Amino acid sequence: MPISYFLSLILFTLFFAFITWRRFDWGLFFIFLLLPTYLIRFNLGPLPTNLLETMLYIVFIIWLIKKANISYLLSLISYFKKNPSLFFATTLFLLAATISILTSIDTRAALGEWKAFYIEPILFFLVLLTHFKTKKQINNILFALVLSGLITALLAIYQKYTGWFVPWEYWENRNTFRVTGWYGFPNGVGLFLAPLIPFAIYLSKEAYKNKKYLITIGYWLLAIGYILAIFFAKSTGGLVGAAAGIIFLLIFYKKTHWPTIIF
Repeated sequence: MPISYFLSLILFTLFFAFITWRRFDWGLFFIFLLLPTYLIRFNLGPLPTNLLETMLYIVFIIWLIKKANISYLLSLISYFKKNPSLFFATTLFLLAATISILTSIDTRAALGEWKAFYIEPILFFLVLLTHFKTKKQINNILFALVLSGLITALLAIYQKYTGWFVPWEYWENRNTFRVTGWYGFPNGVGLFLAPLIPFAIYLSKEAYKNKKYLITIGYWLLAIGYILAIFFAKSTGGLVGAAAGIIFLLIFYKKTHWPTIIF
């Protein structure tokens, strides 16, 4: 690893830890805003990790130091008592994932997936569950989540007309040319951007309700940009997923509930 790259990671990590310690909400905001940083990978000794994972552990440790106390523990116990099926399903899911490590032919890879796909999301879920108290906090996180797709969408649209950073196998055949964003494969664009489109539409409704018309237009432009990026990636699954998300959103919104069902 080049020394400049290593120093940049250290400086960013220290800055993020400082921000999170001072303003915990900002730490959570940046976690969602910088979701694609899982692509910045490095090793801590023999352990492979990435920048997003490092940020998540910083948030969790600071949460333990500053937030986790007996009242938080009681609120967690109360929550799981009210939702026993969720607790039971989560426990079974984690148990199955743990047992699967023993049956894997590549234990190291299995441990990596167990850590990244099961343990870390559950730890982060506990942080979010005990921290979020207001609708404003939730909307701020949704805003960060929606905004996180902007650079990916801009890159995908730019790739459509330049081919920059597109792997050769998708660039060579102009008849099936597909953009890939940062991910190296086209469906990565759809997988990341499709879930953000319903959130952008929801936030546009919230902004319109509060008479923030320029912000409303901004959210719609984001949604359109994300649809274009998925379309240029020719990700059929991404387009279907985005359409399904929008339909569910319209079903749950009172004014469009019955028209959507009829349609």
